[in-house]
Amino acid sequence: MEEPRTVHLQHCLDRLRGGDEAARKELLAGACERLTQLTRTMLRDYHRLKRWEETEDVRQNAVLRLYRTLQEVTPA
Repeated sequence: MEEPRTVHLQHCLDRLRGGDEAARKELLAGACERLTQLTRTMLRDYHRLKRWEETEDVRQNAVLRLYRTLQEVTPA
């Protein structure tokens, strides 16, 4: 049985605090998936913004910022 998303995220955070670098990659993969969904929704609702930005561009910028932040800070 697959564990709920929040439980999985908590396990990843626990592993990250324990020094498991694979957990950071799992967190980023999950965030990447969710950010893609969110940016598609955001750009669908804001047609003027879509003219200037593409879903992948917005997602990539957000993931890069998250990656850098996770290198500096471990979430509680």
